[in-house]
Amino acid sequence: MMVAASAQNLWAVETKVLRDDTFADFNQGESTGTEILAEGKLRIGPLPRRLARTDDAIAWKAVLDRYDKNIFVATGHEGKVWRVEPDGKTELWADLEEVEATALAVDFTGAVLVGTSPGGKIYRVAKAGKPELFFDTKEQHVWDLIFDRDGVLYAATGTSGKIFRIRGPNNGEVYYDAEATNVMGLAFDGEGKLLAATQGKGLVLRIQRAHVATVLYAAQEDECRALTVDQEGNIYVAINSARTSALFDKLREERPSQVVQAPGAVATPTPSTRQADSLREALASMTSTLAGLGGQSSVVRIEPSGFASTFWNAPEAPIHALIADPSGRGVFVAAGSKGKLYRLEGDTNYSLVADVEEQSILSFTLHNGEIYFSCANRAAVYALSEKTTTSALFASRPLNAGCIVAWGNFFVEGDHTTTPGVQIELRTGNTADPSDKTWSEWKEAKQVGANLWNAGNPVAQYLQYRLRLQGTKDIPAPVVDALQFLYVQRNAAPIIKSVKVEKIGGEAPAPSSQQQPSSGTSRPPDGAVQPRPDSGAAPRSAGALEALVASAMGREGAQPQSQPAALGAASNSAKFTISWDASDPNGDKLVYRIGIKSDEEQLWKFLEKDYTSNRYTLDASLVPDGWYQILIEASDRPQNSEDTAASASLISRRFAIDNTPPELTNLSARKVGTNRWEITATARDAISIVASASFCVDTEDTWYALLPVDNIFDAEQETFRFTVTPREERCEHVVRIRVTDREGNARVGRIILSDNQSVKNK
Repeated sequence: MMVAASAQNLWAVETKVLRDDTFADFNQGESTGTEILAEGKLRIGPLPRRLARTDDAIAWKAVLDRYDKNIFVATGHEGKVWRVEPDGKTELWADLEEVEATALAVDFTGAVLVGTSPGGKIYRVAKAGKPELFFDTKEQHVWDLIFDRDGVLYAATGTSGKIFRIRGPNNGEVYYDAEATNVMGLAFDGEGKLLAATQGKGLVLRIQRAHVATVLYAAQEDECRALTVDQEGNIYVAINSARTSALFDKLREERPSQVVQAPGAVATPTPSTRQADSLREALASMTSTLAGLGGQSSVVRIEPSGFASTFWNAPEAPIHALIADPSGRGVFVAAGSKGKLYRLEGDTNYSLVADVEEQSILSFTLHNGEIYFSCANRAAVYALSEKTTTSALFASRPLNAGCIVAWGNFFVEGDHTTTPGVQIELRTGNTADPSDKTWSEWKEAKQVGANLWNAGNPVAQYLQYRLRLQGTKDIPAPVVDALQFLYVQRNAAPIIKSVKVEKIGGEAPAPSSQQQPSSGTSRPPDGAVQPRPDSGAAPRSAGALEALVASAMGREGAQPQSQPAALGAASNSAKFTISWDASDPNGDKLVYRIGIKSDEEQLWKFLEKDYTSNRYTLDASLVPDGWYQILIEASDRPQNSEDTAASASLISRRFAIDNTPPELTNLSARKVGTNRWEITATARDAISIVASASFCVDTEDTWYALLPVDNIFDAEQETFRFTVTPREERCEHVVRIRVTDREGNARVGRIILSDNQSVKNK
């Protein structure tokens, strides 16, 4: 039961700080024209420019027609190829029977070669709307297409891992069998040798000539996804632990069967209705699956000398594509599922240069210093100029103070971070989603010092900031190193979820070994239920019924122990562990008061007043018998002033402290036959139920269990009636009776049997 939780409507003493100053911090935001550096800086960067967007789900590949600067885009899941003119005008160039157009290349005439999946066909499209079958690989997928200097086409395929060399229409052969599941990417090195990246074995191959290759790199991961070569001959390869080609595993099962045609006709696989429906169902979820592949990804650099090393570990996975920076500054990499484009110059020298609306960037193409890339969800094509813009926008992730707080001033650190080069807007809310309509509108913050800005003292749990960076010939381009926001929490009372009181000793001790009757001892007593040897151990819970059943069936539960003390009482004092689950919403340190009170008392008696642990041991031998409760009171006063400190308390459930053995009364014996007596006794305990009873005759070592007359231990008073027949017939016998309460306190009494009298002793 919660007793109290008190706190005045005041703010806490300690001012706290939330900082954004690392790449990981800024990478959770959204940027337009803002470059995020690895060391955790923001600056104006290149601005991605969307050229076109279609209703297709995914743009697998984009290539540039170098003659008239049109861009061709291969899309899914309708197998379409689009032509995008420099002004953004789009034209449907080909509508193929296959569901995915996955690879593109442009020949020297300007015709487009299109690789498809599933089915593994390659089409040539010289004019809009007129695709012609160029070559059938008989494979499942065509992953990449590339022309060499002589105009010979090479095709990377799956799922048999073959590379085809195609010299003309229907004129091709296997150039190299990689013996992998898929060949994912192709490129040429500085000497004109074909390079291949495989999935299934994770290899980078240099193919010297037909059917002869050298392994340049063997990855521990499953997939080498894409390749690029820079101006110095360094090879960069994308490594993924998750297989992007796994998206097509279901499609493999649904490939149409080859149909039989008349002699001379061209056989064309035609999907059945079921196959077509299944294909579209698989493809409908493909794009979302692409965004959730996850895993670990990296870029490996292979130098011309053959030395290979990890160039970059991606902050998100998978890596879909990469291309050498035309300026010679490294390589551009598309990674993750949030439209992020990175520029790498080394493992610790990299930056995020673009953050587009679409989920994934899947391919690159290059022309005259400009990089073009295609995206998924939805299909789109962008251009990224090396030239930086004059302005940029960055919106942070929502900063979470953990509870409702009062936001104060904030600091902006960096170079040239004053107005008008930097403009800052803020908005606040009490939900994690800033698009929630309950959030405030954007409000411009005012600069009140060299690096100090005023937030306007909003009261909310979440805060989001938006930076506008500007740089011209008259305004130096700003570089933001860090932002730190000061806030103070409303002091909330501590929370105590539970208080537990657990006994850690005091139960009747468990026996160490079975004691067998020695020769010459008495026979087992008579009775409705045959008693068994017993230690006198008390059940720890309401298990008397189990003991009754075990006894009735002749099973031995608790093992007999060594003979107890001959006569008298034995208290079994226990210790109790008191533990509690307490926390402070503000994260303040807590101190505790621990109180105890019996049912008969009105006021709490405090055992500790400035206790810092959440566990306490109570020695029950120092406490009188009775029913008790524990009070735990938590206070946050170590980190708050006397006026603002808050407290809460919780009371435990009632528990018994019982250090006194049961009373054994009304011992009497009645002779009922030759060498045979009926014995009656009553056991009573003031606090606990009587939990077990046993007896022995004369000098026996074995104690026999007794059951009360009602056959169950379930009350504070129990009556026993049993008969004994000593093994030896003599004029006097001694019967000892042991009774134990649930807390393990035991008393032993005796009765002396003779032919003429019975003597009662406690």
